[in-house]
Amino acid sequence: MKQISATNEQWHQLFDIVARLKKLAPWDWMYDSDIFGVEDPATGTIGYCYVLGAAGEEFGIVVHPGSAGLMSYLQIMEADEQPSQELMDNLNCLQLTFDDRDYVTEQDREVYKKLDLKFRGKKSWPIIRSYVPGYSPWIPNQEEVQFLINILNEAIRVCERAREHPESIRPRESGDMLELMVRKSLKSDALFSWESEWIIPDEPEQDVEIPETDVTRLRDLGKDVSFRKNIWEFDAWFFPQATLDNKDERPYFPLILLWADQTSGAILSQEIARIDEIAKVSHEMFYQLLASSKIVPAEIWVSRFDLLDILTPICEAAKIQLEAYDQLIAIGTIRAFMQNSMS
Repeated sequence: MKQISATNEQWHQLFDIVARLKKLAPWDWMYDSDIFGVEDPATGTIGYCYVLGAAGEEFGIVVHPGSAGLMSYLQIMEADEQPSQELMDNLNCLQLTFDDRDYVTEQDREVYKKLDLKFRGKKSWPIIRSYVPGYSPWIPNQEEVQFLINILNEAIRVCERAREHPESIRPRESGDMLELMVRKSLKSDALFSWESEWIIPDEPEQDVEIPETDVTRLRDLGKDVSFRKNIWEFDAWFFPQATLDNKDERPYFPLILLWADQTSGAILSQEIARIDEIAKVSHEMFYQLLASSKIVPAEIWVSRFDLLDILTPICEAAKIQLEAYDQLIAIGTIRAFMQNSMS
C-alpha cells in the first residue's frame, strides 16, 4: 500500500477541524453507541462516526469508511466477551484521539513541525491514525486526510445538534436490522446543503477478488485422486510482527495460511502471503494439495467468513462440502502450539 502524503494545506484544514472538535468536547454528552453517518460529497462514501470519551479515558472521534468499516465496528460491539484478535485485526477506521505526549510518534512530530503546531497539557496531543486490515496503524495518507476533512466538518454539526436533541441521531432498531441517521449532501449551483436520512446500511461488498475456478485443472487432477471421508481445515491469521518491503509503503502484517487434517492433526500445507493475495494463494494451495495428497476430502472447515467466500466456488466445482465453525479442532491446537513457541 503506497503512501502518498497529504499536502500542508490539507493538514492545516484537518487540524483546524481538530481544534474545533476539542473545543466542542462532544464526549460530554455523546456515547460510542451514538453512531451516525456522514456522506462524503466527493466520493459518496459514508463515514460512520462515533465519539470517544464518555468513560473519561480516551477522547476523540472514530470514522469507519463504508459498510465494510461499519461492519468491523459492529462485530466488535456485538462480541459476547473481549473481542478476539481476529476482530481487532479486521478493524477498518480512521481515528482521532487526544492523548498524552508519550503516545506521540516521530511521524506525528513531523506533521506538527510542518504546521508550526504546539500542544501542552494532559490529553492535548491530537493523534490521527488509519486502521486498515492487514496493515500497521499509520499516519493517514492524502486520500484519507481529505476524507476526514469532508466527513468531520459535518460531523461536528451533528454533534452540536445532538447536545440539544440526542434522539435525533441515536440508532433505531428496525426488526433485526440497525437503522442509522446519515447526513447526505445536496449540491446546487456549486453550493452544498445537507439533509438527514435514516437508512439501513448495505451489506459490505466483497473486497477480495476471487480467482476464477480452474475447471480444467480440477478435471485433470481428478483423474489421479480418490474421494475420502477426511475433513480438512483451513485458516488464516496475521503474524504479530509487521514487515516493510519498501520505504514508500505502509508496513503490513504477513498472513499465515495453513491447511491441516482434522483426524491426524497434521499440517498439510503452509504459506505466507499479503492480505491482498489471500484468495489467489488459497486457491493455489488447494490445487497443489490435491495434486500432492491424491485425496479429495469430504469436507473442508473454516472459521473466517472471507475464507468461506474464497473457497465456495472451488468447493462447489470439486463437490466438497464447505462448513464454517467458530473453532477448528486441529488448527486450534496447532495455533496454540505456535503461539506458545513464539512467547
